[in-house]
Amino acid sequence: MELSVNDVDLSDDQADKLVGVEERTMNHEHDPNPRQTLSMTVKLEKTAASLNTETFEILPKLILGGDTPFNQTKGDIELGLSLGSGGMGQVHVATQVAMKREVAVKRSHAAIGVGPSFGSVVAEGRRFGRLDHPNIPPVHMIGRDDQHHAVLVMKRIEGDNWRSVLDNPDHPRWSKVNESRTVHSLRILIQVCHAVEHAHSRELLHRDIKTDNIMVGDFGQVYLIDWGVSVDLRDPNQRLSTSNFIGTPCLAAPEMAVPNSSLSPAVDIFLLGGVLYELLTKRVPHTGTTIPEVLKNIRQPAHLVFNSDTPPALEAICRKALAHNPKDRYANASDFRAAIELYLRHRFILGHLKRAQDTLEEMRQINSAGKMDVDSSSHMMNISHKCRFALESVIENGVEVAKATRLLVECLGIQIEYSTASGELRVARILMSQLNKMVGAHDPLFTELSNQIALAAKAKSQPGKKPS
Repeated sequence: MELSVNDVDLSDDQADKLVGVEERTMNHEHDPNPRQTLSMTVKLEKTAASLNTETFEILPKLILGGDTPFNQTKGDIELGLSLGSGGMGQVHVATQVAMKREVAVKRSHAAIGVGPSFGSVVAEGRRFGRLDHPNIPPVHMIGRDDQHHAVLVMKRIEGDNWRSVLDNPDHPRWSKVNESRTVHSLRILIQVCHAVEHAHSRELLHRDIKTDNIMVGDFGQVYLIDWGVSVDLRDPNQRLSTSNFIGTPCLAAPEMAVPNSSLSPAVDIFLLGGVLYELLTKRVPHTGTTIPEVLKNIRQPAHLVFNSDTPPALEAICRKALAHNPKDRYANASDFRAAIELYLRHRFILGHLKRAQDTLEEMRQINSAGKMDVDSSSHMMNISHKCRFALESVIENGVEVAKATRLLVECLGIQIEYSTASGELRVARILMSQLNKMVGAHDPLFTELSNQIALAAKAKSQPGKKPS
């Protein structure tokens, strides 16, 4: 199904400026309650930098050849098959004849003076040309053809867009991954963050970061592509959002949908958070069935739903990046990246913490049920040692120390209570000495358990009497 201008309730101004809408349907193969999420990529015309005659003349003239409708047989650039068409131009695979290399060429839809596409393509090339980073494909040159269309010559990227890989559990690329898919995806996102950090250092916002605009190659290459709606922060006219929405609604930062809002690096932080949210949940931050509905939802705090198996640390990173208020997000892309890198370094230790929590819950159940038979006692001894070892490992590595310490105190408490109830008072006293080192003799828990041991010892010394 395709949506057209007539299918959505837009203002006359928006309808006039709407270039294209793509409906995106996501299949949630691992979600017990599958649903469809529409992600409508809206590209609206914007005023490109004005180009006077002098500016036009300094652009080198390029002869486009190959099998094209431009009536050229030989040229500086031999165009091949079309790779796709966007709001401002069409992209072809091509050969740069002098260099004998394959490139990608974007040609504006219209000539100079006919609509904004010429100026938009030139402005995109100039913004793109300010960037020089391994995770951003380089621009080779900007020029014009003999029909006065803008021509942007770029590196030809071979690979797959990340969305196509994430949406296909059987994609061939997964067969080459020797770690968990989540960890692999996080490593890709880290490289995207490096690209964004570089762009921000050059005062550029991408404004359309999403899995569709991330390319992965066969040899570990990761590229952040499609800088067509990027924002030049050096230009005061571009630092505020306008009444015409630009970007991808289902992923957009709230300020992108509110006219005259400040556009800052916080916009790209939100978009990076949206990418993280999508790879963790296969969902997008904003949903709706029409463009106006999605745009309305963007202005409200995102309703985020995480899977039960989402690591809490990653959920926390995601929620911070997707904060409704820009001031509540990460201060910059470096901080966002650092949080993910910290998670990757600590994920094995955090795994110990999760297993300890699960084991502690089992200990609670056994102790509460009062199971004192031989098998239950043996099992309790085994799992309590595993729980303590895991928690001590977490503390030694300096990860979630406060939480792990609290759980370790509880673990010791349950062990002491169980040992006391089962008559293993020697074991209980040994454990009490360890608890004393952690909480001190005046702690209420220590006092309570001391009283339990005293009562049990008294009862043991007077077999015919019950402890009072």
